Amino acid sequence: MLFDVLRANTRMLSCKTTLFDFGLGRDDRSSTLRVPEHNVGGGYVADADNTLSENELAAKDGISQGGINDNYVSMQVQIKSGRVVMEGILSKLAPDARLLFKIDVEGYEKVVLTEIAGALRPSHSAVIVFENFSDEITPTFIHSIFPNVKSIERLTTNLAVLPSKLHKLVRTLISGRVYSLEPEPVRLLGEVVVTVG
Repeated sequence: MLFDVLRANTRMLSCKTTLFDFGLGRDDRSSTLRVPEHNVGGGYVADADNTLSENELAAKDGISQGGINDNYVSMQVQIKSGRVVMEGILSKLAPDARLLFKIDVEGYEKVVLTEIAGALRPSHSAVIVFENFSDEITPTFIHSIFPNVKSIERLTTNLAVLPSKLHKLVRTLISGRVYSLEPEPVRLLGEVVVTVG
């Protein structure tokens, strides 16, 4: 079901894409994917590697604690070792490739980040963008898995981090909402951008 949604969405892209019908984790295994009935493009893997509880994940989907079983469809999915999969993909690229990762894995960020870190070569440079709702992912954790971090930033609506009143005005006129990147944040809740290499 979810893979069919992904396939349909990528048909509209003009660039070449390769789709994989499995999730990334620490090792090869089967797990349970829970998909909210009102959002077939969403879902989460319900197992011990997820840093968010099922109640936290349900709240993100707008589902009350008592309605978890009634509002989700459960299905078995294959999980493969993220490091092995990523090493296979990266081995086909130039050693000095510049990479972009966008991660949206509903509580599985810690696992996927660790697997990517294990697969990256020291010569790679990468920008990793992910949404984080876990207090377990901290700047210290990021530095511990990526030895060559250049920057850690968090998307913020805090106007104080913009360099001038003109920047604030232009950003407001263009987008209506002002976003900027907060350098070296203490907490990494929200959208995070990590640059390595």
